[in-house]
Amino acid sequence: MKLRQLEVFCKVFECRGVTRAADALFMTQPAVSLQIRALERSLGVKLFEHRAGSMVPTPAGEILYRYASAIRDLHTVAQSSLEQYRHGYHGRILLGVATGVLYLLPPFLKQYRKAVPGVEITLHSANSDRVREDVARGTHDIGLVWGPVADDRLECEVVARTEFCVIVPCDHELAETDEVSPERLSQYPFVLGAEGTATRNFVEAKLREAGIIPRVVAGLSTTEAMKRAVESQIGLTVLSREAVQYEIQAGVLKPIRISGVSIHRDVVLVQANRRIKPSAVVRFVSAVRSHPMFVQSRVT
Repeated sequence: MKLRQLEVFCKVFECRGVTRAADALFMTQPAVSLQIRALERSLGVKLFEHRAGSMVPTPAGEILYRYASAIRDLHTVAQSSLEQYRHGYHGRILLGVATGVLYLLPPFLKQYRKAVPGVEITLHSANSDRVREDVARGTHDIGLVWGPVADDRLECEVVARTEFCVIVPCDHELAETDEVSPERLSQYPFVLGAEGTATRNFVEAKLREAGIIPRVVAGLSTTEAMKRAVESQIGLTVLSREAVQYEIQAGVLKPIRISGVSIHRDVVLVQANRRIKPSAVVRFVSAVRSHPMFVQSRVT
């Protein structure tokens, strides 16, 4: 019993004749009749009787149709599902994201999930070093980390660029301006990331370039803790605009620029070298590259 025989049988059953079934299947009538006879021989039962110019199913034919039609429909569903998987509409993506980069993703992920609901995205957050290592080892399919990245095990591509600003409470005296001089900023204490982290090193290097030696009163391990510390007037900090978007809208925190200083940081998409990429991953990467939010950030 072959799948094609069952498909032909179902069509003859539904059309109640060979002629219309042959037309629907784009087959010759003898070819249809041959398939039906072969199926009857393999099952050892008669499936149709000829009555008044039509083919009437026997009781055995009625029983077979219930199962054959289900098999045919399941085959169609399976083909459709595999086709969607092949084109990246189904599957699973293991996505590693550097903690600070997380704040850039919600608008993109919301749109992507709506556009491609059949893809399950499992997201894991860690520092950039850990995410890169997990991608290189195959624990994650894709990583989004802070640049620069230099790792021969990884394919690296800058997909976004984000601005870092000094973050102050809205009731702070500096909140009255959109820009502050390095000399004035040097007077205030800072709350930065944990000592030795890539983000802490990046921020301190940029401040030093501006002639600022930050007086760090606290080194905290999370962005949320840093924001709460700023709200509590413990010190100022330096974060991406996206990281404080909610607090800006709520009127709690304000970003200000340092006069004469531009602080930008690249977001890098990393994938393991020499590894076959599932279609869902290829489609996701393409969506990241072409998303207006990321494209715009690269040209500003």
